[in-house]
Amino acid sequence: MTTQKIEAIIRVSALELVEEALKNAGVSGLTISRVRGYGAYRNYFRDDWTHRYARLEIFTSRAREIADLIVDSAHTGQAGDGIVAIEPVDEVIRIKTRDGFQSGED
Repeated sequence: MTTQKIEAIIRVSALELVEEALKNAGVSGLTISRVRGYGAYRNYFRDDWTHRYARLEIFTSRAREIADLIVDSAHTGQAGDGIVAIEPVDEVIRIKTRDGFQSGED
């Protein structure tokens, strides 16, 4: 199996549900950042139109399964629900051990 990176931009209000679903699915690591931006949903009450979102990054060999889990957990059917991207990863190296990322690990 190959390692892929999932990058998801979701509503801050959906973050807790998504985190819980990922924990229950056995995802052993992720990075969360608070970000601002706009796409289909624009905050017309701000001069720059941006809205607060959460960005999740996950390296995994189960990308499609985890992406589907994020979509299912974050979906409201409204503009601004967010996006999920799956990207190929050539190599990941753990700084602590200097070892390459093992296939099948999250």
